[in-house]
Amino acid sequence: MSITLNRGYLAAAAVIIATAVWMLLGSAAEPAADTAIPQETSRLARVQVEDLIPVQHVRSIKLSGKLAANRTVTIKSELRARVDAIHAHKGQRVRRGQLLLELDRRDWPARVQQAQANLRQRQLEQHSVTQLKKQGLANESLLAQADTALANAQAELTAAQLQVDAAAVHAPFDGVINNRMVELGAFVKDGDPLLELVDFAPYLVTAQVAENDVSLLSPGMPGQARLLSGHVVSGTIRFVSSLANAATRTFTVELELANPEHQPIPAGQSAQLIVPLGERQAYHISPALLVLDAAGKMGLKVVNQDNRVEFVSVDLEGADQNGVWVYGPESIRLITQGAGFVQPGQQVEAVIRVTTSQPTGE
Repeated sequence: MSITLNRGYLAAAAVIIATAVWMLLGSAAEPAADTAIPQETSRLARVQVEDLIPVQHVRSIKLSGKLAANRTVTIKSELRARVDAIHAHKGQRVRRGQLLLELDRRDWPARVQQAQANLRQRQLEQHSVTQLKKQGLANESLLAQADTALANAQAELTAAQLQVDAAAVHAPFDGVINNRMVELGAFVKDGDPLLELVDFAPYLVTAQVAENDVSLLSPGMPGQARLLSGHVVSGTIRFVSSLANAATRTFTVELELANPEHQPIPAGQSAQLIVPLGERQAYHISPALLVLDAAGKMGLKVVNQDNRVEFVSVDLEGADQNGVWVYGPESIRLITQGAGFVQPGQQVEAVIRVTTSQPTGE
């Protein structure tokens, strides 16, 4: 019996057979695979560095302070009396010795006259006893009694005169009347406040300096005050406290500023106290480049001549809007990119960054 095959099936079978033969021939021709795995060559960590050279920088201490008057005095009454006259008002500038206020003298002028008459009498008595003593008609006891009576009369006159003088209140120094506590006709007692007098010539900027910096300051050093208006005034350090504040461990410092025209100043207003400390070599860098070592000391990561990472400690000199000033070695190759991925002692591949601006950091 004969079987008739479809031509399509024959074509498909031929294709399959040809493919199998090609694969067998290809496998026989392919060489054996190498079982050895090639090792990758290790590479050093790459960091960007910049060669820095220090520049002259004016060192200074900058403190937050406030304006203050040179002195403030509350003038008080020295006797019990009524306010008879007022000659000075709030905000008025006065001179030393100027009459500010008058109190009722009451009977004190009469007491002064009485004390004066009593003094004259005691002087005559003492003179007479002295003459009698010279003539041998009076003893030492009588002379001592006369001397005592004369001294008592002098003390009574002095006390009465002080009460009369206290009725007229004068300015103890040049200044401005900042406040008046009494009105015309008011009755005051001993110790009652009458006027507050403020001296603004000179005036002060007071601030607190940290214990680490207090040894750098001393009276007589020049300083400056930057006011809220932006105006900068030059002055002199006149006082540095020797005793620290128990709560803050800071020391009080006062900068004295001249005010020959006795112009009132806004006491209590904020001001910056600046004390220059001379010049020294420093670097101006981004604060992002500062790091701390295991001991918590501040410094920078640099690369040495052998391209190994080193930690160098620096001192913070100050800061401005563009970065910070630090003092350290004479020259450094600073890591500006990649410092966070390398450690001291590690060898790296250093790529030098050429720029004239300050390092920007990571």
